[in-house]
Amino acid sequence: MTATVFPVSRIKKIIKEDQDVEVVSQEAVFLIAKAAEMFLEKLAWEACQTAEGEKRKMVQYRDVVRVAESVDEFFFLEDILPEAPKFAAPLSGGNKKRD
Repeated sequence: MTATVFPVSRIKKIIKEDQDVEVVSQEAVFLIAKAAEMFLEKLAWEACQTAEGEKRKMVQYRDVVRVAESVDEFFFLEDILPEAPKFAAPLSGGNKKRD
């Protein structure tokens, strides 16, 4: 087997948290880890494309949300990902010295 980005032992621990799972093979754990890795690579790539489309080099949370809203493969994430937070504008005159 080749290596994965995720520690296989940690993935196995997560799988074992499911009370319905009694035994899981190393091959199954490896495949789940590899699938998770590939899923995140694709999601990150799509989010990067979204950021580049807006002439930015940094991927932001809103890019991931847009991917979930616009790419068929990731529609299931729409219900899980909250909308990007909107921050209030700073109060004007906040840096003035008080006498």
